[in-house]
Amino acid sequence: MKNLAGWQKAVLAVLVAAGLALWAVPAPEAGFHGFHPRIQGLYIVSFLLVALPLLWIVGPRLKQFLESRFEAIRTEVDEATRQFAEAEARLNESRSRLQNLTREVEALMAEFRALGEKERDALAHEGAVLSEKIRTETDFAMSQAVKAARQEVRAILVDRALEAARRRLEGPEAARVPDPLVDRFAREVARSAGDGTA
Repeated sequence: MKNLAGWQKAVLAVLVAAGLALWAVPAPEAGFHGFHPRIQGLYIVSFLLVALPLLWIVGPRLKQFLESRFEAIRTEVDEATRQFAEAEARLNESRSRLQNLTREVEALMAEFRALGEKERDALAHEGAVLSEKIRTETDFAMSQAVKAARQEVRAILVDRALEAARRRLEGPEAARVPDPLVDRFAREVARSAGDGTA
């Protein structure tokens, strides 16, 4: 009661007086149903006599508690809003980085593809040059081998022809060989020898 203001004490006094006045009203008959000022009035006055002092005493503390709770909730909401904004900014930044990485990967793939095609073309060109060089060298080696084989065959033929001519000339039939045949053979041998040196 010490914490109550003067007007609050006056309101309580009026309620007590109203409660006493309601006691003076005669009670309803037994079995009465409906609103009766004494019964319902006493209920209302009793409730106000209990509730108002509680409200006046607990009210400031309750108000302070609710305000502090409201401020705590507001702070949490503000913090959550700030964190949400930061998360959204990080998400947008991550999306931007991902798009940049995607573009960089595509550019690198295009560059590697171009380098691969360039390297493939260079290797194909080098292969063609090397193939042409090998073919040329093989043709040259084969032509040299064919020339050497021809010279060797000619030398063998010349040796055999000379040996056959020598045997004929030294043999008993040498006298029967006509001179134009020997001349023709000598010309062929000379021509073969000349072709072998060429």
